Amino acid sequence: MASTFLPMNPGLAQVIFWVAAASCAVAHGALIWSVLAGPAAGSYPEDRRKRPRRGGMRWGPDRRSTTTESGVSSSRELEIGWALLPALAVAALLIATWYALPV
Repeated sequence: MASTFLPMNPGLAQVIFWVAAASCAVAHGALIWSVLAGPAAGSYPEDRRKRPRRGGMRWGPDRRSTTTESGVSSSRELEIGWALLPALAVAALLIATWYALPV
């Protein structure tokens, strides 16, 4: 069966590749930066935890008695891992795509 698409110009394919690679690098860089710069998962500001809502409900679970320092750091490490995993997967895809580009 014959293809109905015309072959792509190799120069255009490389331009599209580099634009996509730069976009992915910026997006994953912002994602990793937000994980490193933001508060750890599960940390609530003290004033939000103590102030009841209308109807007596709290804003979030009261974790003062169950949260330990080691639990917060392991959660932070897990959060960083889940931010790095897609970045590594996209990097592998970009490398494979680079080798598949026409020369």
